[in-house]
Parts: sequence; structure tokens; C-alpha cells
Amino acid sequence: MYNNSVFIDDSEVEETEDEVAKIKKWALQNNISQIALQELMNILRNKLLPQLPVSAKSFVGTKYTFNIENFVDPEEEHYQYVYFGLREGLLSCINTALHIDKVPLQINIDGIPLYKSSRKQLWPILCKVHHDPDIYKPFVVGIFCGYNKPKNINQYFRKFINEINTLQHDGLLISNRLIKPYIKCFVCDSPARSFLKGIKGHGGFSACERCTVHGERISNRTVYSEINALERTNESFRAQNDLEHHVAITPLLTIIPEIDMIKIFVLDSMHLGYIGVMKKLLVDYWMEGQLTIRMSRLQKKELSRRLDTIRKYIPTEFQRKIGALVNARKWKATEFRFFLLYCGPLVLKKILRSELYHHFLLLHVAFRILCSEKFKQYNNLTKIYLNKFFQILPLLYGLQSQVLNMHNLIHIPDDTINMNCDLNLITSFPFENYLGQMRKLIRTPNKPLEQICRRLEEKKYFNLKKPTIPKLFVVLKQNNNYLQENIIVIEKIKLRGLFTISHKRPDNCILLQDHRILLIKKIFYYEHDCESVEVFGLVLKRETKSVYQYPLESTLFQIWQIKKISDEIVTVPINEIKNKLIFLELNYAPLKSHKKYVIPLLHS
Repeated sequence: MYNNSVFIDDSEVEETEDEVAKIKKWALQNNISQIALQELMNILRNKLLPQLPVSAKSFVGTKYTFNIENFVDPEEEHYQYVYFGLREGLLSCINTALHIDKVPLQINIDGIPLYKSSRKQLWPILCKVHHDPDIYKPFVVGIFCGYNKPKNINQYFRKFINEINTLQHDGLLISNRLIKPYIKCFVCDSPARSFLKGIKGHGGFSACERCTVHGERISNRTVYSEINALERTNESFRAQNDLEHHVAITPLLTIIPEIDMIKIFVLDSMHLGYIGVMKKLLVDYWMEGQLTIRMSRLQKKELSRRLDTIRKYIPTEFQRKIGALVNARKWKATEFRFFLLYCGPLVLKKILRSELYHHFLLLHVAFRILCSEKFKQYNNLTKIYLNKFFQILPLLYGLQSQVLNMHNLIHIPDDTINMNCDLNLITSFPFENYLGQMRKLIRTPNKPLEQICRRLEEKKYFNLKKPTIPKLFVVLKQNNNYLQENIIVIEKIKLRGLFTISHKRPDNCILLQDHRILLIKKIFYYEHDCESVEVFGLVLKRETKSVYQYPLESTLFQIWQIKKISDEIVTVPINEIKNKLIFLELNYAPLKSHKKYVIPLLHS
């Protein structure tokens, strides 16, 4: 499945580049302003690099003309639209060696505000090639720029639909091979899905996209308590059998061959599971809810202390470490994901009362299963657990708790079946990251769309490599000191393109193929055999009892409490590593001894 090893990732290539190319690449990758770049070029051109161009704009290859269309909507508000196209993006990224004949695409639409003091916003159409492993990055198909979301969805989608229909019919010739792209799924949040499908929003009585449950108003909220309502189908959607569900006729109905308007829109786990449900539980109920369910001041203080304790043990795969509990309302999705999938069962133990804790474990276990291909044989259980989670909600949190996000939990297991993959492969995380990078391309408030077009054109210079299957390992950092004669030490290495391991905490705990747990002390190779990297470390002895037993044993997921770090030293080749583990230490009361736990990474 993986290619051979590679020994230092990009340095060998960079050494062959001339200085001018390096400066250009540096300026583009770091989004250096043209004023700053011009000043640097003036200094360098004076004596060091006289061959540099006079103009910074010509140096980075800024394109000035783009097909930006200007419109005026019925309310006389001006907006702009630029369409780059699917074809260009696919030609630049698809590696034909990774596909037989068909290429599945994920489409994302979302709105992003540009400034705090203005209503101006962008509504990009993004596309990403679906692949396992997840090696493709999103690219822009088109961008709408205005003071509201697009009011004319037919105009917004016209070019996209025309092009996808052509590509699905005729295919795309890449490297003398005919590839046929097709839409696998739309990955959007709930408001964007309502906008695209022309249906009621999340407060409507017939707002559920998957079933015909009819909402009712309780305590100023629309709740959807029924779990066995008639399921919606592509046929019933196109016939508009439920008139209360529809508010417009979507242009997506004209895509040929027709798409399944129910299954193709996935219930994004990022917005639903992490920002939606997990945030609701932690912030609105446990921290700020009614007296009967919220934590006491001392319990909040203890939970905050536990989170502070484990923060230093969070590995590098998590770009954002979990924040302070007092700022939980401002946490990002990745922090709520870490809480739900990893640390929640540990830090909440003996803080939440038993029925709340076991209710949370239903959600935790279901999402651990749905987010890993390794546990897909248990997918049928997730439907049971999430149904039970939803049915218990009003008993614990009141009748008003069964809002649309909570109701959609009973439907999200269907996505892993319909898409034939785990939730981590059909999530908004890569699209949200791309949107954040796009916003950074804007340097001044004047003409933001034009600036984005220019920066995207410039970035094509160093986005020339097409994705490939990850190498078995890539050495990221090497120590030039010898461990012994002819034995060279590696400080940091990336394995299978998924996770980084090191000889230092918090990246030095691994699960071996034989299910032993190893705390790495050294990574090394022999000087004349750089392909044979080995690790040696200490075996961790586990407790026999599970960390939790309900609704499944934690040991099923290789979540263990560690009994001790043994004196047993093991040396194994790097291909014996099965997974990376998070190695947490936590004391359940101040001044008490730390307990140690290991939890396998899921999203790596």
C-alpha cells in the first residue's frame, strides 16, 4: 500500500534550486506583501543578485486580468462572481495512477465573513477529490463576493452545473487517460445544505433532511422527538411530496445523471457532532445549564485542573491544544473533537453524575466507531447507541433538548454506509482550513476578490506536485550524532503520511502489530542500511480492567489504563508499528499519584 522510504523530505530538492527560485517560493509560501518583497529585491539586486527582475509583480508572476463578473441583485446591492472551473483544478491535482477510471468529488459551499466591521462575505464553491488515504487538498471552483449569501442560486450554480454535466458525460483526458469525475457528496453545514437544496432551515417544522418528522415548539425551540418517522427518498424529494419541507426548486435537480438528493448531502460530523452536540453538552448544559444538571463551582474547577494537566500530553497531530475550560464557548471544532473522542471519558469521570456520564459514553463510543474504518463491523451498534442517546435526552436535559442537531444523530450512521467510508473522510475540516487560508490572502479591504484571484494564481508556482500514496516513512529530523558505531539516531519521523513519532513526549507512544504498547526511547538506522529504521523502547504493562465498560469495553478500542512502565526493552523494525497512541497522565485529585492511559489516534 505504501511506497518505499524517503530520507529527508524536501531538503534535497531545495538544495538544487537556485537562489532566485528560492526567494520566489519563500515570498509566495509566506504571503509576503509586494511592498516588502520589492524592498528586499532592491537590496539583493544592488550587489548580491543583479539578475533579479526590477518589479516584484513581474517576479512573482502576478496575473492582472480575471473573468470577474459584476451583478446587481433585485435590492440593488452589487456583488461579484468569478468562476475558475472544475476542469482546471482537476487537471492540476489528479494523479491518474491512483484512479482506475472514475474520480469521486466532494463539494463544499460555505460563507465566510471578510471583516468584523462590514457585511461583505465570500461564498466559495470548493472541490476535493475523495480518496483513502486522504491525500488530496481542496481547490476553488468559483467565488461569490457580496453583502449577503447569493440570492439567485440558479445564477450562482449555472456554470458549475453545466461543467459537471459535461465532465460526467465526456470525461476528462489526463496523461492520455480518460477519467470520469462524479459528485460523491456535498459536505456542508446545515444552513448551507438548506440553501443548496431549497428546503426549510433548522428551525422549520419539516426541517429534517432524512425523515418526515414534524417538529413542535417547546420552550421557544423547535424539537423533533420522533425517531421512526417515514424516511425521505430521492423520489419523494423530487416530487416534493412534503410541501412544508421545500421553499424553492434547486438547480441541482438538473445535474445529469441525477444525484440522490437525500444521500449525497452528508451530515457533517464537524458541525453536527463537535460544534453542535458536544459544545451543547459541555457549555450549555454542564457548565451553564439548570441547577439540576450543571457542574458545581468546585466540579468546574476540578475539570479545569484536569484539562490543564493533560494539555502537555496532546501530540503534534492536534494543531490546537485543548483550551482553558473557562473559554470553552470559544473552542474550535478540533478542541471539541479531542474532548469527545479522546479525553472526555477520562476527565469527566467522577465529576459528572453517573447517569450523565453514561449518557455521554453512548455518544463517545458511537463516534469512536463511526470515525474509524477499523470498527466498521460495529456500525450497526452506533444506530442503537445514538437512538438511545437521543431518547434519554429529555429525561436528563428536558423536552426542549431534542433539537435538530440532536435528532440528526440518529441519521449520521447512515452516511458511513451510503459513502462506504468513516466520518473522517467526509468532514468539513479540510475545507474549513482552506477557507481560513483563503481569508489570509486578503491584504487590504479594497477589492478583496481581485486580491484572492491574484494570490491563487501566484500560488500555482509551487503547487505543481500531484498527490501520491504516502511513503512508509519520511525522516523529518535527524541527529548527526552516532548512538554507537555506524548507528545514526533519528529524532522525528513521519509514518505512512499519517502520524509523527519521536523519542520524546508527547509523540513517543505506539501500538505494535502484536498489540504490545511501547514507549519509544530511540529511533535509529544503520549507516549503510538507511532503509531499515528501527525503534527501541520500554513495554508498557496494562491493567486488565477497562477504563469504562458501558456501552462497550474500552479495551475494544485499545483504550487502556497503564499499570506500569516495565524494564522490558524491545527493538522492532518500523513496519511493526500499527498505530500511534496518546499517552496521558492524570491525577483524579490534587497531590494524588498520576494514573496513566493510552488512547489510539483516529483521524491520523
